Amino acid sequence: MDAVLLAFCVGVWVFVGFNALWGIVAFILLSVPVCGLTLSGVLVGLFGGTSTLSLLLSVGGLLSKCTHTPFLSRKAYAFLALFVLFVFVDTLGLLPFSLVYGDLAMSSLCIFALVAFALDRVLGWLFLGALAMQVLIKEPILYVGMADIYLFLGACVGLFKDHLARRLRS
Repeated sequence: MDAVLLAFCVGVWVFVGFNALWGIVAFILLSVPVCGLTLSGVLVGLFGGTSTLSLLLSVGGLLSKCTHTPFLSRKAYAFLALFVLFVFVDTLGLLPFSLVYGDLAMSSLCIFALVAFALDRVLGWLFLGALAMQVLIKEPILYVGMADIYLFLGACVGLFKDHLARRLRS
């Protein structure tokens, strides 16, 4: 199931970034089995499944593309990249404190949600929705559903694409 969700998320983001044809091609490339393995299955095996926040961001991106409305701002992409980087650094134990595994996990996520709201209202709602879903399914480590490598890579691509677009306009 995680492999299908990853293929869906990648297909959606390729569709949002380019067009429907390339999104379908990306989904098919990730979903077609070769020697009994799919590329999305291999990626999930190596890096883990998609987070709840990634899935909600993908659905939000799809809806914004279908309604022809802008989705995330450059600030939102920067926030997502820094947020996931913070979670990875904390998970590796490189910080002198731990918000991911400590008693402050819920409060720190609420603060991150407030920052997300301050930067981009859509991101704030999606962040809060992912947090609510994590609480409802009683995930023991709330940060698991909020950050993954795919979200980090997607945010970095969004920042790069925005930077490249600004350079070309100048």
